[in-house]
Amino acid sequence: MKKILHYLDRITKEYQVTKEIDTAFYGTNIPHTTEGELLPFKNGFARCFYSNKCEYVEDNRNKDIHKMETKEDFICHYLGSLKAGFALGKYVMTAAEKKAESKNKILDTAKADYIEKVNSLTAGIPNTETSTWNKQEIEAREYLKDDSANVPFIKALSEARGVDLLSLATKILEKADMYAVAVGTLTGERQKIEDNLS
Repeated sequence: MKKILHYLDRITKEYQVTKEIDTAFYGTNIPHTTEGELLPFKNGFARCFYSNKCEYVEDNRNKDIHKMETKEDFICHYLGSLKAGFALGKYVMTAAEKKAESKNKILDTAKADYIEKVNSLTAGIPNTETSTWNKQEIEAREYLKDDSANVPFIKALSEARGVDLLSLATKILEKADMYAVAVGTLTGERQKIEDNLS
């Protein structure tokens, strides 16, 4: 005796194929099959059998989906309606988001360029030395106002280098002013970019 059976996926119960089988050879108790009535094909849906009844189940497998909260893109790998918080298709940024992303890229580039240029001003100079520049400048200004001022750091510098204290103090302030102008210019250029994006 022959009969028509629908073979199903053993996990999803999704219809796979219809075959005519010889029950005398295969028997009548074939796992993952059904004799239930098969619904016609419907685009976007799988046909699954539950308790021998065929039902349409939404099928988004291998389609692009995105998580609405995080805007992350994924590929759907399951049958049924999309999980809560997901939507079909890759995430498409709004005009406002595109503008914000473009602005952030410009700001990030400007910041990176600024840091690189400021760091180049002190390239090759140990951090332990640059950390004393503020003290050197303060003591140099005090000394040039009053040559009897207590200036232990630049006094030690002048003695160690064998340089006249007045000449050293003058040189320190010249370099401090040059550094201030250079950093001020770079800072102004970066801030101008920020202002133009406001």
